[in-house]
Amino acid sequence: MTERIITFHAGQRIVCVDATPNPLYVSTATEPLLRRGKIYVVRAIDLGGRWKPPGWGVHLKEILVYYPRTGNHIQWALHPRRFRAAEGRPTDIAIFREMLTGQLTLPLEEKDDEFRPRAG
Repeated sequence: MTERIITFHAGQRIVCVDATPNPLYVSTATEPLLRRGKIYVVRAIDLGGRWKPPGWGVHLKEILVYYPRTGNHIQWALHPRRFRAAEGRPTDIAIFREMLTGQLTLPLEEKDDEFRPRAG
């Protein structure tokens, strides 16, 4: 058996890149199960039994999928190829805080003389 390489971890943010319906899962829902471009959070990694490669799947915090005819007792993991890691985008909101408190100083204010029209 080949070694499983798990590329996600619980708590990680991932983005859906393949939202096509699973032909093995018949859903009666009117809304699609997944939305391409939506960010989800990995709730758990399922190593499965004798799954085809890659041999593991993900459970999402936002969605619970159950195997048909199990009475909502056995959860169905989603194939990891449907997702990729969401890139972190640290946002610095300090500039907005400064704008609200009126303490924002722009570089133009420091060099105000350079940008004034010259008299004469």
